[in-house]
Amino acid sequence: MESKNKIPNPFRDLSKVSLFEEIEKWLFNKIASISFDASVKSAFLLPIKKIKLFSSLYSSKIFELKKFICKLRMHIPFMLELANSCTREGLVV
Repeated sequence: MESKNKIPNPFRDLSKVSLFEEIEKWLFNKIASISFDASVKSAFLLPIKKIKLFSSLYSSKIFELKKFICKLRMHIPFMLELANSCTREGLVV
């Protein structure tokens, strides 16, 4: 039986996000909704310590994910151009 005080993992549904441009938006909305729920319910269900712990645990992961997304965005045009040139040449990738 799960505790009502358990803070959900915001990365749980990340595989459902299909477009790279939507990852940041999805992640921001997920974190914002958890933060909002936590602040509203903190007086009743969630102690402030758990909210601070959640923030400290996931802040570095969120930062790393944002760095990865930025690097990926920089490489997408190159990969598309490579795929287009291979297709024009008749090569199969």
